[in-house]
Amino acid sequence: MGLDLNAPGPALDGRDPVTTPFIETSVGFRDYVVYAEHAFNDQVSAFADVPIRSISPEVNASFTGISDIKLGLKYAFIATPDPYLTAQLKAYLPSGGAMKGLGTDHATLEPGLLYYDHVSDRVELMGEFR
Repeated sequence: MGLDLNAPGPALDGRDPVTTPFIETSVGFRDYVVYAEHAFNDQVSAFADVPIRSISPEVNASFTGISDIKLGLKYAFIATPDPYLTAQLKAYLPSGGAMKGLGTDHATLEPGLLYYDHVSDRVELMGEFR
């Protein structure tokens, strides 16, 4: 059937998901995100992304709490007004409660390359490769 019965996620009324047949029919959610970034100089910065998630499923219980936090560093190889070429390393931390539907229950490292160029007064070019 393709279901992973050991995957984290909310169980109906706290019951064992292996013995409790249920399918969530709809989940409404809202994320409220606090993002902060500090530039140490023209080339190096660090950032944090802290989301508060509120989920409202139809079958399972509703929960509100911290979701998975993201932290990262950026280093600009080219740091001129036009263009910028930046390497980024982002870490996803499993800080949200997966059994409540607030997180993924796994950590991830994501490298990336960011590009920005102010082509003209009316055109800016931005790209991202992750």
